[in-house]
Amino acid sequence: MDQTEQFIESLDGSITLALQLETILLDETCAIEARDPSELQTIVAQKQSASAQLERDTQRQARQITAAGYPFTPEGVADFINALDEADYVADLWRELQDIVWRCRQLNDANAQSIERRRDQVTRSLALLLGQETITTYHADGRRDLELNTNHITRSV
Repeated sequence: MDQTEQFIESLDGSITLALQLETILLDETCAIEARDPSELQTIVAQKQSASAQLERDTQRQARQITAAGYPFTPEGVADFINALDEADYVADLWRELQDIVWRCRQLNDANAQSIERRRDQVTRSLALLLGQETITTYHADGRRDLELNTNHITRSV
């Protein structure tokens, strides 16, 4: 198998894994919305496994590119692809993989934000149940921080 065929096979495998990861992330979104912790735990394990496999594929592709004398940078990858026999086809595969990975990042970020919002809601609810005042403060970089005052209702009795 020549260098082009090896790289195409590697990209095909990565695209398949990235599509699986995208599906897993969509499942994670549903589990977060359904507030199903056991399902979420299962999905997170699947996400970690798929991410690890995709990382191994990326490392293999980096080795292929660097073994051919190109740096594993956006420019080096472009030069490597342009030097291959089926450069246009390989470039299309590479772009497809990059697009899928971008969508995965967006989904993962949205899921993380959703989890953080729910954590904040739980913290505020617990503070109210404990009779604590909630004071919202902000970090220098604009991130919210929730501080709790320890004025328990139970102390007033």
